[in-house]
Amino acid sequence: MIKKWMALGCASLLAASISGCLGIGGDSGADGKTVKKAKAKTAVEGKIKVYAEFKDSFMDDFGSILVANYPDMDLEVVGPAVGPGMDPEELRKEANRIIDEEKPDLLFGSMTFAQWVKDGRLLDLEPLIKQDKFDIESMHPAVVDTVRHMGSGKLYGLAHSFGSSALMYNKDLFDREQIPYPKDGMTWEEVIALAKRFPANGEGENRIYGIYSNSPTPYDLIGRIGGLAGQRVTDPEGSRVTVQTEEWKRSWELVIDAYRAGTIYLAPENDMPAPGSTLKDSQMRDKFMIGQAAMTIVQPYSLDQFASYKSSGFKSFDWELVTEPVDGNRPGESNSFYAQDIFAINAKAPNKQAAWEIIQYVNSDAFTKVFTKSSSFRLLGNMSAVREKDGRSLEAFIKLKPGRTAVQAVSPDNVPAAFSISFHSLAGGAAKAALDGSQTVGEALEELQRKGQLALDQAKLSAGATSGGGSK
Repeated sequence: MIKKWMALGCASLLAASISGCLGIGGDSGADGKTVKKAKAKTAVEGKIKVYAEFKDSFMDDFGSILVANYPDMDLEVVGPAVGPGMDPEELRKEANRIIDEEKPDLLFGSMTFAQWVKDGRLLDLEPLIKQDKFDIESMHPAVVDTVRHMGSGKLYGLAHSFGSSALMYNKDLFDREQIPYPKDGMTWEEVIALAKRFPANGEGENRIYGIYSNSPTPYDLIGRIGGLAGQRVTDPEGSRVTVQTEEWKRSWELVIDAYRAGTIYLAPENDMPAPGSTLKDSQMRDKFMIGQAAMTIVQPYSLDQFASYKSSGFKSFDWELVTEPVDGNRPGESNSFYAQDIFAINAKAPNKQAAWEIIQYVNSDAFTKVFTKSSSFRLLGNMSAVREKDGRSLEAFIKLKPGRTAVQAVSPDNVPAAFSISFHSLAGGAAKAALDGSQTVGEALEELQRKGQLALDQAKLSAGATSGGGSK
């Protein structure tokens, strides 16, 4: 729990901090750092409890600013002990237990938001928005629509930030080889064809890849392309594996051929830094950031890496962004757009009005201005947020609308999580066999179909035994 910050009048602070009383100073946060104030609309007092999926991250990003601006608020943050590889179902159960026991006012998270909606745990925000005339137009429409879609047409939360992908390219390499730059709205077939125009015969530092991927298996890109085109590894009911199709075969052949040609970088398996290695040794693994790849897919947070690479002595290069590759049948849609940092109100919250005041505040222009100066870079839902980085436009991340028809190749909604894990391993092995030529793509898919079905049947059997209290 964070101890309540006592409010001090400007008169008593005059000698110590005139600038603070004028609103241009700051207070010391829980970590000892200075936290700038952003004027809140309405005071929030007393105990306010927040459930957060990642407690430390919430405090780092939001807690200090909230406490500094609501000095009469006693803020307590509760949440699960989330560890690497935590099963989504276990996370959901733990979240429900904590929410039932602690009765928080605010629920903050992304991974369990959709389940909270299904369980009826959230308060519909639409009446509050109308009541207080909250300017919903100040929020990015795609972000609002995404959260509303997650709520089956109702708005149960507001997302403070969002993410999507874009295609980043090294302009210097394109200029050197006199190859035309990528454009918005290209398909994966077009991007790979463009990448193949780069020579793949260099050695050492002179080796240039058309596309950089940090994956040790071609299947990750195969799955991405297949999901974008609406292909799935199971039928809609999640009872039958469906990878032995002509549509999947085309995706596999497109990617395997590009890897064989040396166009796409294949990361080594178990590519972990060796004992005693330096930061620069680790950075060498990213062929795009060190100038040895022409294109790569990035998320907004990737843009923070350039400063680190520059300080390590790597040569800077001119870069630009275009939209991520699209499906030719849905050229205006993104399959990677997602809402995150979603604030919602517990339907059983003791302090619903105070919770709503905080949601309005964290999505305000004032909060956004302070947040962008104190936190790592991300795309914010508030429209006043800066949409550029290092003088370059970030519109490529938001030009495409969120896709509603594109799907994940493996959907966790209708198959056990254990199957998703085992299938990825099987698919990785199949892709390796197709890449090294020990099997044709057709043979690899035939074997993957058979082994995948066995894995699905076993996962469903195990899930049924677990839900039924164990095998008999």
